[in-house]
Amino acid sequence: MDLTPDTEQQQIVDAVDSLLGQYAGRERAIALLPDSGYDDLLETKLDEAGFLDVAIGEGTGPLEAAMVAHQVAVAAGTVSFGATAMVATMLLGERPAGPVAIVEAHAVGAPVYWRMVLIYTISGTMAGIAGALLTQVNQFVGLNVLGLEPSGDLLVMLILGGVGRLYGAFVGPVIYLVVQDWLAKQYPEYWYFGVGALLITVVLFAPGGILGLADKCLQLLRQKSSAKASAR
Repeated sequence: MDLTPDTEQQQIVDAVDSLLGQYAGRERAIALLPDSGYDDLLETKLDEAGFLDVAIGEGTGPLEAAMVAHQVAVAAGTVSFGATAMVATMLLGERPAGPVAIVEAHAVGAPVYWRMVLIYTISGTMAGIAGALLTQVNQFVGLNVLGLEPSGDLLVMLILGGVGRLYGAFVGPVIYLVVQDWLAKQYPEYWYFGVGALLITVVLFAPGGILGLADKCLQLLRQKSSAKASAR
């Protein structure tokens, strides 16, 4: 396996190394200790150079963000690059304003156990209502509802909508059922091939699902609008 960075990745590494050579280092980290210890200047420079958005940038992704995070750590940069530019950005789909700190829920007094109990109770209640409605509508319940096929369908729906996104669970089923219905009418015997091709296409070209693709399109439109506004 060849793990050598390609040309663009090497350019990113060289660029961030050049910036870190000016605004980071062991001596600077020690000098910041009497104060807050956080390097606001370095974070500002990383932001201005676009490195804080590298995880969701055009042509870049988590791998390039991890490479930048490694260089920041090696240079003793005292900024929350991993939490801000990787974890929070990948979860939210956009970079939050200001530094981000990741802490255990127990450390801030959050009642994790009882919240899990509440979540599982709500989930179980919704599943029970869904099962009751299924029985009422079909007037029959077979063992096939406990098979792997329904679970596979749910997984495909989530991938299509966008894994890790709240609204992906609502968008995915709509897209899946519309495509399934259309393919089943056009190709009754081979409609599963169409669903499989759609799934492979989404995984390869839109890893964030339909919502992730929509976010990228909106980001491109905002960038074009900003560029036009700057040109004026």
